[in-house]
Formats: sequence, C-alpha cells, structure tokens
Amino acid sequence: MATKTLFILYNADASIMGKLKYSYRKLTTSKDCTPACAACDITHGGLHLDETSDWKRVKGEVAAKTEEGGAGYDVVMDKEELATFGGSADRFLEGLQKKRVLSASSSASSL
Repeated sequence: MATKTLFILYNADASIMGKLKYSYRKLTTSKDCTPACAACDITHGGLHLDETSDWKRVKGEVAAKTEEGGAGYDVVMDKEELATFGGSADRFLEGLQKKRVLSASSSASSL
C-alpha cells in the first residue's frame, strides 16, 4: 500500500474582506445550521488564526493509506459530513477511521 496525502479544502477567502465576511457568517449562523466552514472549525476552532492544539495532535496521528493505482482525487467527506463533527478534531479522526481512510493505529502525518 502506498501512502497518499490527505487534503482538506477550506471554504475560505484569505483576503481581509473574506475574513470579515466569514466572521459575520460565523457569528450570525445558528448552531443548528451547516457552519460557514466546517474544516475551519475542526482545524482552527472557527475564528482563530492558529491551529488548535487538538488539531495539531490529531494531525500527528493521520497517515492516510490507500492501495496503489487509480488516478485523481477521491472525496472522502463533504462539508455537511464535516459539519457533523461539531469542530472536533477527534471526531474527524474517528470519521476517517470509520471510512477506513486511516488505520486505527496511524502515527505519522503528511498534512
């Protein structure tokens, strides 16, 4: 089995205006709705600029493995599924393990 890289795509605009729009959406969206950026919630806790300590720890446990062959990218989770983790890096890791994207004993990272 060959090691592959796990990519996380953010629904974010890095400009000043983009950050202001994101902050507005984040602060005005109900907790029951799909978050403005579920990936941001998991990795940065929403409005923070730095990665959370939970994400840094989980990132160290991630080693996505897949069989050699095949081309292109596979979508492992969409934004709605990411939102179900409620910003929890640990729940994200469990979701990857349930989908067999990661082994339960992963210890290296390519993120």
